[in-house]
Amino acid sequence: MKTVFYLITLGLILTACNAAQPVAPEQALATTRTAWNASRHTVWDIDWPNAPLAGEVTVEEWRAGSRLRLEILETNAPDLLGQTLVINGNQAWRFNRLDLPASESPTTPVLSPVTDAFAQIERLLAQSPASATSRQVVVNTVAATQIELSLAAGETLRVAVAQTTGLPVFVEFTAGSQHGRLRARSALPLEHPPAALFAVN
Repeated sequence: MKTVFYLITLGLILTACNAAQPVAPEQALATTRTAWNASRHTVWDIDWPNAPLAGEVTVEEWRAGSRLRLEILETNAPDLLGQTLVINGNQAWRFNRLDLPASESPTTPVLSPVTDAFAQIERLLAQSPASATSRQVVVNTVAATQIELSLAAGETLRVAVAQTTGLPVFVEFTAGSQHGRLRARSALPLEHPPAALFAVN
């Protein structure tokens, strides 16, 4: 029932304003890569039914170059609530922010299903699309340009980029049996983040 409600809501918030038009694949890919790699502070709702850890997850993301901080805010899996991954560009730490003090032992940079979804997106962005389309949409009242990349073996990547910030506000990927969506509740540029944000605290 929750998934049905989510899909209905998605239909209301992701409103097409015009028909998709073909665009140069290389330019579309470059625009999408730039948006995805931009420094940002985003709260994502992730819906990926057949993810390694299936279900709906809400995660707060801080990204600045090779530095990344993820905090799981909402989830159907109790063990995931509060889980935090911090990458300072050289090392990674995982801990539960609700169960401090955190261990200071470095670990692998994995926080499923969030980093798995990011890895799927980045794998698709590493490919050369056969074709691409663009259309104007509105996501959560934010005017955006939605780019859809058609890739090899029927894989697709659709990214809505906010016109005011250049940040991604909606991502949908199809890769074989994998089909996932990320929708931003909020997305803001991350300028001059403090070093402590990417440290164990």
